[in-house]
Amino acid sequence: MFQKFIKLTTAFALSTGVAVPAYAELSGTLRITSDMSNPAPRAVMEKMASDFDAMHPNLNVELTVIDREGTEHEFAVPTDMNLNLMEICKGYDLPVAGICGGMAMCASCQVYILTEEHFGERNDDEQAMLDEAYHVEENSRLGCQIPITAELNGLKVKIAPEEQ
Repeated sequence: MFQKFIKLTTAFALSTGVAVPAYAELSGTLRITSDMSNPAPRAVMEKMASDFDAMHPNLNVELTVIDREGTEHEFAVPTDMNLNLMEICKGYDLPVAGICGGMAMCASCQVYILTEEHFGERNDDEQAMLDEAYHVEENSRLGCQIPITAELNGLKVKIAPEEQ
């Protein structure tokens, strides 16, 4: 859908000869992210964004990640991209190494689940890795083993200390 939006924006610019100095991003909903002084392309962009929102209700979940310094980061994360929590943290440049690439073999993406209703089930590989990891608590999970789904809306996690 995002590629279709870019094609529509490009087609508008080519067909009208009007430069469209804006771009959109998929982060919760489609939003116009640069100021446009020409009202005609801006109106078209706003219409495209509202059409996108109407076609994709509840596309995202709200997550809160607390980094190792205690700073809270809130994100609107898409549920339709087959992402996991480790990938989200890495994508936002949070201090999660993800050394094994999401194979539950390193625990460098360990987090503490702070919202009890979102704990979920550990699989055998995750439990085996946590049995060998440092700083493991009752609420520990590996971020790579937590797929982003609609059920995670409101999830709050804290990144575990680095292993020494």
